Amino acid sequence: MELLTNINKKEREVKFASILELDINDADRLSHALIDIAGSVNEIYINILPAIFKINEKDKLAEALWNIKEEFRHIDYHIRYAELTDLFYVKKERNED
Repeated sequence: MELLTNINKKEREVKFASILELDINDADRLSHALIDIAGSVNEIYINILPAIFKINEKDKLAEALWNIKEEFRHIDYHIRYAELTDLFYVKKERNED
């Protein structure tokens, strides 16, 4: 995760904007989504899941599962907000042929 956040926000935006020929708002949305998704995936697989297998109490297990649900909700939000499943970034390039 540290590698992703070492590049400052403006550099990420400019890179995406120039390479993908996006306006700065779309570039910001894309870079922000990818960083936040990586953070949520990291939280689930590095922190929450290993802890789940050590839990012996119903309430604590329910809380851990709730936290996973919230991370997936956060991932879903960014997928939708940045239109990652619509591949609009790729389509733009293909339409120029």
